[in-house]
Amino acid sequence: MQIKYLKLAKLEFHDVISYYETEQKGLGRKFESDIKSSINRIKKFPTAYAKIRNDIHKCVLHKFPYNI
Repeated sequence: MQIKYLKLAKLEFHDVISYYETEQKGLGRKFESDIKSSINRIKKFPTAYAKIRNDIHKCVLHKFPYNI
């Protein structure tokens, strides 16, 4: 399975980590962990998530208001 990361998504990822860290110490790390564990689940079970277009699926994060 190939996962593509858009440049804008990478920038947003790092911005959100910084934002959450300013809101509460350690929260940015929890966000990063949630993203990484979700990506690992996607790699293992790529079709387990809602299909939104042809070969594109959406994974909703458990603890944060973001989708992958």
